[in-house]
Amino acid sequence: MDVNFNFSESLRCSWQQLLKNPAYIGVFVLSALVLSLVYVFYLLTLFLFIDSLSINVLMAIVFFAVYLFACLVIQTGFCRIALHLAAGGSFSFSESKKFFWAPRLYIPYFVLSIIVALLVSVGLALLIIPGIYLAIKFYLMPYAYFDESERGIFEVLERLWKISKGHFLGILGFFLLSIVASLLGFLLLGVGIFVTMPLYMILSARYYYALIGKNPLDEENTTEPKLYDMHIVD
Repeated sequence: MDVNFNFSESLRCSWQQLLKNPAYIGVFVLSALVLSLVYVFYLLTLFLFIDSLSINVLMAIVFFAVYLFACLVIQTGFCRIALHLAAGGSFSFSESKKFFWAPRLYIPYFVLSIIVALLVSVGLALLIIPGIYLAIKFYLMPYAYFDESERGIFEVLERLWKISKGHFLGILGFFLLSIVASLLGFLLLGVGIFVTMPLYMILSARYYYALIGKNPLDEENTTEPKLYDMHIVD
């Protein structure tokens, strides 16, 4: 199946969506601040109890658990918002809870991330090229999972394998173009990571939709747009 995706047009649409929904940038900044504060608190604790090995070990465990949980919540929210915006939706600060707070999604997503990381690591350890191949094949895993979270872990992996079949070079090309566009925005236009990362995620969500045959913001696509329904996981 051919993928109906125009990179420059999708980049333009993603940028317009980001401008219409500055709250997405806002929550990105706040999330980065929260993670930074957690890390600073951990460093201060180590400094205050520098002579106590038991406290240092305990704090390291607590910090890892808190940091991991915070990352899961943040990644869940960012991906779900990106899918929603890519489908033509809107986002405001008042809606943050329904996007970020989805406890039943955290553990499956964590397990999926571990499985993909292990597969890619094994591939890289063997011959490098298999690892790169698997990384590209599963590149859109977060979007596939959060778009259809009712699927099981292995169903998501199977679906990713199927929808990426025959599109390896296309996905690789999209990934490289996205990185280049983000770097150009960061270096030439003075746009920081707090803008380029949300833009990159919306663009990736749009590419995911195109890959499965849905491009909600493409007027020539007769497929009914799928607006992302947050209520199913509240």
